[in-house]
Amino acid sequence: MGRKLRMALKVLYIDDIPTPYRLAIHQHFNVTGDEHYRVLFCAKEEPGRRWSIDFGKLDYVVLSGWQLRPPKQISPFSFKFNPQVLKELRKFSPDRVVLSGYAHPTMWLAAWWCRHNSVPYGLSCETSESHGNAIKRTIKQIFIGAVLKGISFGLPVSRKAGQFLRKLSQKPNLPIFLFPNTPDTHHIQMETKRGAAAIANREDLTALGVPKSGKIVLFVGRLIAAKRPLDLLNAYLLLPYKIRQNSHLVFVGDGPLAKEVAARCQDGDLLHMLGWISDWAKLTRIMASADVFVLPSSYEPWGTVVNEAMMCGLPVVASDQVGAAREMIEHGKNGFIYPVADIAALELLLEDILQNNHLAKLALAAQTTAKEFNHEFAVKNLRNAIVSKSLK
Repeated sequence: MGRKLRMALKVLYIDDIPTPYRLAIHQHFNVTGDEHYRVLFCAKEEPGRRWSIDFGKLDYVVLSGWQLRPPKQISPFSFKFNPQVLKELRKFSPDRVVLSGYAHPTMWLAAWWCRHNSVPYGLSCETSESHGNAIKRTIKQIFIGAVLKGISFGLPVSRKAGQFLRKLSQKPNLPIFLFPNTPDTHHIQMETKRGAAAIANREDLTALGVPKSGKIVLFVGRLIAAKRPLDLLNAYLLLPYKIRQNSHLVFVGDGPLAKEVAARCQDGDLLHMLGWISDWAKLTRIMASADVFVLPSSYEPWGTVVNEAMMCGLPVVASDQVGAAREMIEHGKNGFIYPVADIAALELLLEDILQNNHLAKLALAAQTTAKEFNHEFAVKNLRNAIVSKSLK
């Protein structure tokens, strides 16, 4: 009887936009279970977030609607309003619904429909702390209160985000299932095998002007204040000259701080600013060609680039504000965590790592961890959430 019930489940996931770190989860869930799984996207893309996406056989709909970006906002986030979501909910008539966050009016409409039709729904979320002043938090609570109080399960990217969700929803016993952002680790593994020779010879890096010899410290991401790329640059410049002589600092990315980073990178041949690289395979090979990856962010609910770097065999150095680091890094075993904005601490870690003769051991441990936190892990937890006993 339980088997028949599970086979009959119709699951609807309402997502923000198509992204590489969620698409692998959607596709894998779509082909590995008995459920009828459909994804609604609130928009095809948003400013600053564009990827070439292969949806494969995914059952999906891109909703019509509007995006609203707060004035002077630097991050790519925009509020989505898609009245069409009600029509799609009625048409599909799901047994379970997953909402991607609680900020969009579209999610408020979907939550209302679920409550009105007694359909259990859960929430996937990244937020792990309150932002803004007391007035903004009060307004936020008014609008999202009903959404949160009606949820049956949570799918946070990290344990800290899960604790925050329980607090925000006023449900201390809310069933929580860890649901990290994750790339398609199989694709990364295949590309590193296929490009093994190019990686060993650092062909992609040398073509961009990075010397073949020396250890490489790598940063990949948007060059914005929240990512704190200048912390990495300043920490690297504090390293003893002998260490810097045998290493290179490489930035891959673009953003408001690009000019400042690029200007500093003109100071010598050891600093390299490569700009944004949209070719996924090429970027994967570049990551696999490096020796250590650094993410100094002051705000990073998860940070999928950590998964990618570790899957490429890189030990990761990350600030204690990176969600993925808190979940995936065992300090000294597969990477390192340091207090955010502590440039001296970051410099000491880099100094130790660049003189470390055991990078291969750290790299292997990092890759093992990445395989544990892959898209299959997220799919398993999503499936456990929608069939959990709390929903029976």
